[in-house]
Amino acid sequence: MQITSTTYMAPAKEAYKTGNSLPDNKTQSAMVAQEVSSIHELAQYIDPSNMSRNEAAILSGALFPDEPSATFGAQALILVNDNGTLRNATKSDAIMNEKFDMFESIKGQMEFNQQRGISNDNLELAQDYLHKLQIAKTSPSVNIYT
Repeated sequence: MQITSTTYMAPAKEAYKTGNSLPDNKTQSAMVAQEVSSIHELAQYIDPSNMSRNEAAILSGALFPDEPSATFGAQALILVNDNGTLRNATKSDAIMNEKFDMFESIKGQMEFNQQRGISNDNLELAQDYLHKLQIAKTSPSVNIYT
């Protein structure tokens, strides 16, 4: 047998990519829009020391996956005595629009829990969030583009 060619063909292999997959020499010119933080947005509408049960429900819905949401949601879960029968309160019921001090409500719940040896962890988280909400009401939001 005679060999007439000295070329050898290697099998093709897939090139592995690492690092940045953006095309070379291209820049992105689009600017990301600055978002208002949720706490600043809520602080515009909700005053923790003078809020309604409807506002507590809104606050709970906005924070839902987080821990303090249950504390605020519980404020909106009340029963109304309607002609001798109890029913859940709706947004249009007068009691849902009455103003109350959420700080005082949480303080009362904490005292109740302490007397019975129940943990106050969620109530403390809620109280901390209310303090942040009060601070956000008076502090300007940060502009990330300046």
